[in-house]
Amino acid sequence: MHRVLYLADELGNGGAERQLALLVKSLSSEWQPRVFSLEGGPYAQILRQNNIQLDLYERYHRYDLGPVVGIWNLLVQWRPTLVHSWGWLCSAVTAPMCKLLRIPFIDGSIRIGGAPRQHYWRSRLTLALADRVIANSHAGLTGLHIPSRIGRVVYNGIDPERLIQFEAMQRDNADFIVVMAARMSPVKDFDTFINAARVVVRTDPSRKYRFLAIGAGTDRVRLMERNSDLIIKGLMEFPDAGIEVMPYLRRAHAGVLMTNPNMLQEAVRTPY
Repeated sequence: MHRVLYLADELGNGGAERQLALLVKSLSSEWQPRVFSLEGGPYAQILRQNNIQLDLYERYHRYDLGPVVGIWNLLVQWRPTLVHSWGWLCSAVTAPMCKLLRIPFIDGSIRIGGAPRQHYWRSRLTLALADRVIANSHAGLTGLHIPSRIGRVVYNGIDPERLIQFEAMQRDNADFIVVMAARMSPVKDFDTFINAARVVVRTDPSRKYRFLAIGAGTDRVRLMERNSDLIIKGLMEFPDAGIEVMPYLRRAHAGVLMTNPNMLQEAVRTPY
């Protein structure tokens, strides 16, 4: 049996974490998966529910070297057939170790359709050590100048059980529902989505709109406070969807995303 070690910077409520969990639970029986993460989150529970061995090494502070030692010990003692990293930090730590131990290393940290705003040069240096680089779009490979000899595109998958689990919901024909679902961080640009909502409402007053901003993250409180007038008027909602956004997508007339394609890929595959 082949052993594959997956590395994650965190297991929070995000598209990459969902894709990781879907991949791990869908592996064929010839592979024995194991997940190492620097932070917990809701997908830690999902992995455990699917009987996936999980090692959590949370950092106590920025310069805590405990996780580095933990990764090294795991590589030496468990000796995986290959290592597949999903985060830039894990990649930076583990890629040199895999080279030293001669373990094939796959870097899957490219999850956006272009060059990252942060950690660009650190990502480039780490990617140079990878035996293969997997992205979910050709634009992601192009943005980081990944050569075709090592770069591969694997598009995001969707679990068909999610479509079966959530039946199509009855729409309120009086409202035109627009949904944006993403991690609420600056890079996802919820501000532009909400500013656009204000323009639409102002320029098309004949139609009743409802805009749903769904997600968790550092920007959530600020966005709610800044746009409290829209919330009071019933034009903007910030529902707590947990890790499952599908019921909201199935009620929506339009889906919006200001960055890369995770949520839009789920939306276009959803039978409304």
